[in-house]
Amino acid sequence: MVTTDGQPIIPFEYDYIAPLRNKVCIVKKDGLYGVANILGKEVVESKFNRIVLENNQAKAYTHKPDKPGEEILTLFSFDDQGLVKDNSSSDKHFQITIGVKKYS
Repeated sequence: MVTTDGQPIIPFEYDYIAPLRNKVCIVKKDGLYGVANILGKEVVESKFNRIVLENNQAKAYTHKPDKPGEEILTLFSFDDQGLVKDNSSSDKHFQITIGVKKYS
């Protein structure tokens, strides 16, 4: 992503940069996904297997290494500038495990 005069906003270190959505975009580096804001700052580290942006929130999924088919979901909320809101509160940033229960 560059300015109208050709100056880079987001560094050219990413394999993929999605279009902006509410001042943030999904970025991909070395096969993993993160989130960058309109200022070019990576606000969510590129360490997730997939990310879904909805409104001012990112749902970031990571595979559980010890349990195939299960994922860890981390939620991030963004302010109007595309910065992660205070993530010390569980209502703004938390993780849950998602998996399929197998019945015998």
